[in-house]
Amino acid sequence: ASELLVALAVAREEGLGKSPEVAAAEKALADLEGQRKEAKKAEVKRGKMRKEVESLTGMKDDKVNATLLKAALLKAQAVLGSTEEDATLLKAAQIKLEAAEWFALPLADRLEKASLEFGREACSPPADRGKWACQKISDKEMLKRSRTIGEASCNHPTLRDGDQAEKPPLQNALPSETAKNFCRYPPPFDLKESEDGRGFRSAQFEFPEELFNLTAIQEEDFGELAVVNLDMNLFRSNIATCGEFWLIEFYVHWCPHCMSVMPKFYKLAVALRSMGAKLRIGAVNCATQKELCGAFRVIGHPLAAFFYPAGGDPSGQVQLFEYAGKDVRVNRALNYLKAHRDPAWDAGLPEGMEPQRHLFPAEATNDLIRLLPEEYRPTDAVMRWLGNASSSGVGVVCPEKRRWYDAAKRRPQSAAEGPGSEHTGSDTEEKEEDDEEDEDEEKKTDQKEEPPTDFPGSGWPGFEHRATAAHRLQDAAQAVVYTLEEWVVPSAAGPSPHGFAYKELLELQGWVSLLAASLPSASEGGPPELGAALGALRRELAKRLRNIEAADGRAALCLGEWRGLVAPV
Repeated sequence: ASELLVALAVAREEGLGKSPEVAAAEKALADLEGQRKEAKKAEVKRGKMRKEVESLTGMKDDKVNATLLKAALLKAQAVLGSTEEDATLLKAAQIKLEAAEWFALPLADRLEKASLEFGREACSPPADRGKWACQKISDKEMLKRSRTIGEASCNHPTLRDGDQAEKPPLQNALPSETAKNFCRYPPPFDLKESEDGRGFRSAQFEFPEELFNLTAIQEEDFGELAVVNLDMNLFRSNIATCGEFWLIEFYVHWCPHCMSVMPKFYKLAVALRSMGAKLRIGAVNCATQKELCGAFRVIGHPLAAFFYPAGGDPSGQVQLFEYAGKDVRVNRALNYLKAHRDPAWDAGLPEGMEPQRHLFPAEATNDLIRLLPEEYRPTDAVMRWLGNASSSGVGVVCPEKRRWYDAAKRRPQSAAEGPGSEHTGSDTEEKEEDDEEDEDEEKKTDQKEEPPTDFPGSGWPGFEHRATAAHRLQDAAQAVVYTLEEWVVPSAAGPSPHGFAYKELLELQGWVSLLAASLPSASEGGPPELGAALGALRRELAKRLRNIEAADGRAALCLGEWRGLVAPV
């Protein structure tokens, strides 16, 4: 600009002031002056911004207004950063902003954030078993492994003989011998509804000759390979990345509903195998195969899921809930099922819990299979034989009106009478007449003694007369223990998949406290040992919460520790 001013002065002295060149030079000089003023303004602005940011950055973390600092940092990032000094200042401001936002959070949120980070780092994940890679095995080897898994399921503590030394375990109203028949596939017999409507009776499996090749079905090992008992190792090495299409049932052996579904599921599997369908059937006993049921996010029983991923993924990653198999028709059908699932299936979910769209009630299986291409399902005639041609696919629930059997007279009573109904008259003569009628009724009962029930199946109505308050309490206690052991786990998809952070632990401690307070006391007939164990668990969880608070969030409860705390319960 200074050189241009000298040149213009010389040009004017020489009489060239009106030349086009001089006019262009004057305009260029004006532009330079404007740029100089703008640059000066910008520098003043940068100076003010530096002072503002430096002032906020120099304050203590808990004294900084995070909102003001964030606004100042956004403005500074737009005008600063051209020098190393600016870059250093901006980095310091960003660190200060994070600290200020941390202190601006409510205490519970701060503890949660820090606890999540700690749990992610400190709670070591399960040992790495390597990538999931397909390892094809023969039917003979598959059968051998399926049998081994089934035997392990049938060795569950609930199926073992109890300690006979002092206190034998309290027997359930449904005999424990019943569950031993439903701890693995294949089930030893079919279940047929009894004529008197009192549940189910055992029966041999029968397959109509006009629909099935009985010679093939009767071959050795045919039925055992129809449904494969699965655990995580077999699933990981021989199913997960092999690209085959599977339907997997998730059940527990003590669930009457699961018992009633098992023969139906088995007959479907036999039908699929006998016709060479491209759909294979597997089953998982969640009482023993916790890892696999947890991976599929199983939240009830009996549930089922289709599994159809892309095979041979070189990364070893497996998508359990997405369908990417080779047959796009199957993928479309399965995605349709997920998108249009029956809302009734999710009616019992706790408020706020998202439905697991890849899971559906096992009794709806036959209806859903109808949507698959022909080569993946039985023929229509077989489907009709399976007995679900008109099924609604909605989960089975207890009817509104049920009949139960009187323990003494073995006669059906209506729900209105109830098991506790008694004669309320005070008249002595009327009472004597009733006594005579009772004696006559007992004589008739003795004369027409019903044969002993050979097998109860899932027939709860026929055995309700045996269920005392102690039995009901035992059922509730088993549900509590099973929930604590199997369902209370950190979110696998969360930021801390192997540890409970502060808020999860807070909710868990509150839930255990509710259980400890609500369980009947020893004076009310409740089990004193269980009440004491729940109380100890509540106190230990409260102690862990105090530890997190004292460490400003740098603590968590790892999954392994949680299982150790639950063991006494």
